[in-house]
Amino acid sequence: MNQYGYYLGMSQDQKDIVAMVREFAERELDPIVREYDEKSEFPIPLHEKWGEMGLFGQDVPVEYGGLGLDAVTRYCISEELAKHDAGFLISNSCYAFGLSAILADGTDAQKRAACDRILRGEGISMAITEPQSGSDVGSTRTSAVKVDGGYILNGTKCFITNATLCSACVILAVTDPDAGYHGMSLFLVEKTDSGVSVGKHEDKMGMRLSDTADFIMENVFVPEDRLIGVLGDGFAQSMKFLAGKRPISVAGAIGVAQHALDLAIEYAKQRKFKDGPIAKLQGIQFMIADMEMRVQAARAMAIYGAQMTDAGIPIGTLGNCLKAFGSEMCYDVVNMALQIYGGYGYSREYPIEKLLRDVRLYSIFEGTNQIQRQIIGKTLLS
Repeated sequence: MNQYGYYLGMSQDQKDIVAMVREFAERELDPIVREYDEKSEFPIPLHEKWGEMGLFGQDVPVEYGGLGLDAVTRYCISEELAKHDAGFLISNSCYAFGLSAILADGTDAQKRAACDRILRGEGISMAITEPQSGSDVGSTRTSAVKVDGGYILNGTKCFITNATLCSACVILAVTDPDAGYHGMSLFLVEKTDSGVSVGKHEDKMGMRLSDTADFIMENVFVPEDRLIGVLGDGFAQSMKFLAGKRPISVAGAIGVAQHALDLAIEYAKQRKFKDGPIAKLQGIQFMIADMEMRVQAARAMAIYGAQMTDAGIPIGTLGNCLKAFGSEMCYDVVNMALQIYGGYGYSREYPIEKLLRDVRLYSIFEGTNQIQRQIIGKTLLS
């Protein structure tokens, strides 16, 4: 972050909250990252300390007792936290993942109850992905069959962030098998509902501080008042809600890339080659320049998307572009940083190896980059 902050219009309040997040991460998160990466575990005590700083309510509107932070401010918080650990950022922020869907289409009673839960530090996750469908949401098989007073849900959601940690989960389920994309609906399923279980914790390559597991439903009764929005609108609701979160989710990739760039610059200045540091070599300078250009471009795109979100303007294909570009930028930048480190970058004694493991996920989750390209192309050519 330069003297102007993450962008030219960054306010003093935004700079202060980013400084608070940085101080928290340096004091609390940095010392335990290696330990929890090896254990593949989310450090719950740090989430509780996050709440002690008043940040449980960053996604909660002021009228429901929260901070009501705008998208640009939440972008800045996420980029800063990702510089310290992207996995912690994902699970920490996903405590409120399902809240966005409820705030967008839920009743006032649903919104108030969900916000109260988030402010208490209880998580509401979101479950869309299934074993057979992945990015193809149209192939959703989890069913919700109408019965007296509600619905019976059956199905398995996989790779669900915070499935182990959440107290409830927003579920996309098929309510009309013959209606295709217009036959899906969203429901709030409590972890305490009879028939709900959680699968084994995924032993992942990277993002190991983030909790990931299956969310399983076997004949789970969900009362009618836990239907979120209009019956049959679940697919459209989910796509709209995911698009609106793009600038915030990509902030993590940009934060990791910036951290890798900072490490590469520092290493290049220290690593000696013949009569001086490798920073004097044109080949190294060109790599550093390429890394800087890509980080700056992705950040500018993300801030622009966040500003549009705050203005109430749908970001459309910009969200798809941002997801694909930001995730690929991040991987390329971290990979170049490892190249600058040389053999030391491949060693677990140095930080780049972990960053490369972490960032590989960005081009896979929330819709693979191939799906993003398909959507962009079809939209522009339709």
